Amino acid sequence: MGSPPGFLMKTLAERFWEKVDTTGDCWLWMGARSGHADRQGYAQGYGQLNVSGRDKKATHIAWFLETGTWPVNQMCHTCDNPPCVRIAHLFDGTQKDNMQDALKKGRTVATMRGRKHSQETRKRMSKSHLGLKHSQATRKLMSKSMLASKNRRFSSVDIQAIQSATCFQRITAAHYGVSQGTISAIKRCQLYR
Repeated sequence: MGSPPGFLMKTLAERFWEKVDTTGDCWLWMGARSGHADRQGYAQGYGQLNVSGRDKKATHIAWFLETGTWPVNQMCHTCDNPPCVRIAHLFDGTQKDNMQDALKKGRTVATMRGRKHSQETRKRMSKSHLGLKHSQATRKLMSKSMLASKNRRFSSVDIQAIQSATCFQRITAAHYGVSQGTISAIKRCQLYR
């Protein structure tokens, strides 16, 4: 099935660049994006464009248009801005490269510990933190990794989460790598008042 007479198909480059805002330091993708909409209704996530019937990430298309080859791995951002398609802000890296970059910049969960969270975030964290959203097999794996910490010290967030937990104490105990009696004592405020 061909194009209608007199119809000129746009090239990939034309289709791509008409959706890019190059006015700032980051060149922002203004077309379709992956992910959910934010509170104002704007899509979050990475840009995407349909190429030969398949959605391709805008960062991959930018790389292809610049180098003439499709990226081997995933496109990582030096600017940490998902809609950015500026080639100077992208590098072709592995998942390991991306995680090392995130760790170096302090964007991982490990580097976030100890920071203040809102009450709503703490409540959400405590539910998933206590294994309520994990399968039994996952909880077993989590408890094995936690058993290494014998003299466990609990943060105030941990204490608050334990005291407000509604699941079985043995599940909470397994998650934290302590005995059910320790969890019971914390819930009765005999430990960590």
